[in-house]
Amino acid sequence: MTTPTIEQIVEEFDKLFVGNTELDIVPVTPAEDIRDWFRTTLTTYGAAREAKVREEERERCTEVVHDLLEQLADIEHQRWADWQSYLHSRGIESTEGEGYLCLPMGLVKNWKRQIATPYAELTESEKESDREQVRRYLPLIVRALTPPPQTDKTESV
Repeated sequence: MTTPTIEQIVEEFDKLFVGNTELDIVPVTPAEDIRDWFRTTLTTYGAAREAKVREEERERCTEVVHDLLEQLADIEHQRWADWQSYLHSRGIESTEGEGYLCLPMGLVKNWKRQIATPYAELTESEKESDREQVRRYLPLIVRALTPPPQTDKTESV
């Protein structure tokens, strides 16, 4: 069942009261004036309700964006931690002084080349490596972009 529009409600009012000679009542105020008041009241109520719904939707969106940001940041931290683990596993740790990590020159040269290369020009295996990282984010993004299931909200005025 759908919620009737203001025009449909006023139409029903007109059928019942405006020009109905079968009623055994004498209105104190002409029915047309009551109808106009009724229309104004419904319109005002409708506008206030729509504003409330918009504000609630804005608040819900703010919460969703905040939650999404936190979940994406969690994935990004895990991606970064995995990269650091890989990087540290490839380097040689110094035991002298403050300590440092020495990376093999071959890896450094390859990474510098990749840094300077646009994605479209990477090798297929390098592109696949980037795609693997993006796949971490995809389920969360898909969930965020999927509209919630519609519920039948019928309200009487």
